[in-house]
Amino acid sequence: MPSITIKNIPDPLYQKIRESSQQNRRSINAEIIYCLEEKLLSTTSNNISLEQIRSTRSLSKRHLLTQEDIENAKNKGRT
Repeated sequence: MPSITIKNIPDPLYQKIRESSQQNRRSINAEIIYCLEEKLLSTTSNNISLEQIRSTRSLSKRHLLTQEDIENAKNKGRT
């Protein structure tokens, strides 16, 4: 398996990685691999979860638009 050496990591970034690795009970190396996999191998478009979609959808249930509402919105400002 290939190895990578990362040089000149800014201190604030290193501290974030270190804190995250401790919270997740992983080594710093394992945390970096996890972060890279999440970012580069993620299949979720824009990291939007199904739960976020359902939550947003539920907010719009009480605001039903009629065809007339849509036409009025399209024509608003047109003279």
